[in-house]
Amino acid sequence: MTTETAADRSHLPLNGICVVELSTMIAASYAAMILGEQGADVAPCSSANARAEGRASTCP
Repeated sequence: MTTETAADRSHLPLNGICVVELSTMIAASYAAMILGEQGADVAPCSSANARAEGRASTCP
């Protein structure tokens, strides 16, 4: 895995956008990863309990 510098990310479409991830489901974490790959700065905010509860929940 390579590390990118700010100069390397300047050409990406979401450069300069900050995303706060407040999720408990895996799909939202995946979406945040995609946004990060497009240049956004992603700040994940969640507790360990929230992550465990999200994996244990089921769809209605």
